[in-house]
Amino acid sequence: MNFPAHGGLDDLHTVWDASPLHDAVREGNMEELMRILIEKEGNLDERDKYGLTALHWACDYGNLEAVQFLIRLGANTNAVENRLFKRTPLHFACLRGAKEIVRVLLEHNADPEARDYKGWSALHCGAYNGSNAVVSVLLQTGADSQALTKQGENARILGTKNAKVGDLSTLD
Repeated sequence: MNFPAHGGLDDLHTVWDASPLHDAVREGNMEELMRILIEKEGNLDERDKYGLTALHWACDYGNLEAVQFLIRLGANTNAVENRLFKRTPLHFACLRGAKEIVRVLLEHNADPEARDYKGWSALHCGAYNGSNAVVSVLLQTGADSQALTKQGENARILGTKNAKVGDLSTLD
């Protein structure tokens, strides 16, 4: 089982008052996820008490299969978590370092320039995570490498501040 990325969801899902939909994503239970959304006609856009959709959860837990399934059903790739950090599913995938999920989200019109409450874009999240692969994918789609956060930091600065920094040569 994958656990949430730094800055992601709390593993103690009961704190989040998770619905069966969110639980199915968290547990990686595709059979239950399909049953809830197809047989039971569940609400694809259902949010937990912090405003997170199932797609946010799937991205944070690194569940590519769930991400693809939710997008096929019409999940909003630009849904903004509306209570805590104002992050999109793409922010969560970048913090996770989930290159393939990032690619899928971008192919389905996720906005790489969407900003969270700190003014962080997806590129800031990927650089902070130290994921050169995620940074490369974002730069290939035209992400702004010089964009500044509300604290005046660009992706390179965030990458070098984090102890997990990988090879972020793509930002040179």
